[in-house]
Amino acid sequence: MLDINYIRENSEKVRNAAINKNRDSSAIDKVLELHISRRKLINEIEVIRAERNKLNDLLKVERTPELMQASTQLKEKLQSLEPQLREIEQEFSHYMLLIPNVPFDEVPIGKDESENQTIKTWGEVKKCSFKPKTHIEIAKDLGLIDFD
Repeated sequence: MLDINYIRENSEKVRNAAINKNRDSSAIDKVLELHISRRKLINEIEVIRAERNKLNDLLKVERTPELMQASTQLKEKLQSLEPQLREIEQEFSHYMLLIPNVPFDEVPIGKDESENQTIKTWGEVKKCSFKPKTHIEIAKDLGLIDFD
């Protein structure tokens, strides 16, 4: 997953990478929009918590009805904002997972995997005198997995 700061600073590069990978680039706009909303909400919640902490310190010294009412109001504000933040963070995480990694500039762009190019090989490819089994076939033969 890409860092949100990288996405913010390189939004066009990330958008082009998504398009080159045949992905929907609208997730980038949604992530940037949700990030702004998320930051505003986090700041608002932090300010309210700081106010509530100061108020709680005052309540330790003197307990007046006005301070009690103010504390209750701050608590209610927090209780209304925190579910909104959880919802935004969930949606933010969902869209962050839809954004693909940015490939190196040297990586050729193709329409699908059929256009992949072999850049380098190492050693000789061994020729088998039999048809090799897949890892699933081997695991079934060894009794390691049972799909039935």
